[in-house]
Amino acid sequence: MLVRVRAAGLNGGDMMQLRGLYPAPPGYPQDIPGMELAGEVVALDETQARALRGPRADPAAFMLLRPYLKLAVYIEVIGEHQDRPYWLIGSRRPAELAAAIERSRPQARAGGTPVG
Repeated sequence: MLVRVRAAGLNGGDMMQLRGLYPAPPGYPQDIPGMELAGEVVALDETQARALRGPRADPAAFMLLRPYLKLAVYIEVIGEHQDRPYWLIGSRRPAELAAAIERSRPQARAGGTPVG
C-alpha cells in the first residue's frame, strides 16, 4: 500500500505504546508508533465545493456545511483504517482556514529544515 503523507505526529500514547504500556491500534504492530496522518488540505472554490456536496460526495465523508456557505475546505484523511475518506468544512474564508490547518501541523525536523 502506498500512502501519501503530508504530516505525521507522535504523542504520549505513542511513547507509551513503544514502552509496552499501551496497546497498538488493532491491526498495527506494537513497535511502530505514529498512526496520526494528515493528507492534503485544499481550499475549494464554489464549483469544487458544490461538486463534493452533491454528485461527487462520498457518503462516508464527514461534512460540516451550511447552505449559506458556498466555499469549503477539503481535508484528506489517510491511513489504512480510516472511517472517513475526507472532511469537507464550509467556510467564508477557506484559504485562511486551510492555511491555519497547515500552520498547525507539527513540524518534523531533518537537518534543521521543516519536513511535511
